Amino acid sequence: MINLKNEIFMKIRNCIVILLLLMFILGCEEPRYDTLDFNSSNVNIELEEPVNLTVQGSNNYIMIYWNYPLNQTVTVSFAVYRSESENGEFALLKDEINSTYYYDNAVEPGKTYWYKVKAKSILYGDSDFSESKSAVRKGRGVDIYDKEAGNDKK
Repeated sequence: MINLKNEIFMKIRNCIVILLLLMFILGCEEPRYDTLDFNSSNVNIELEEPVNLTVQGSNNYIMIYWNYPLNQTVTVSFAVYRSESENGEFALLKDEINSTYYYDNAVEPGKTYWYKVKAKSILYGDSDFSESKSAVRKGRGVDIYDKEAGNDKK
């Protein structure tokens, strides 16, 4: 009877040792599933630039809006750039815009401003610039009260 108990104990102990060894060996193996390598040349997604850029001046700001191609499946944000001349240097005006419009209220009345927009992705970089468009803020620079027109905007 004691001999039978020892034999059962030895078999259980051997099974436990084998299970522990298998767990150790399987834990050290490389994963068997494929992982995405975003630095690989196999992943080549090129962001398209925003289209249908439109800019409109109002009495208080210039509104910039655009479309983004519907076939793009990558999540993007947008960046708006502004210049004071068509061929001048475009400086970043606003980054990380999560909509397809922006109001530029830091503009002088009667002055022409040029705008471009680009799409941005954390994984895939920046798109090319959209076409550039210009607009002029309307008004005379007096937003609260216009003496000549006699209107109180308060």
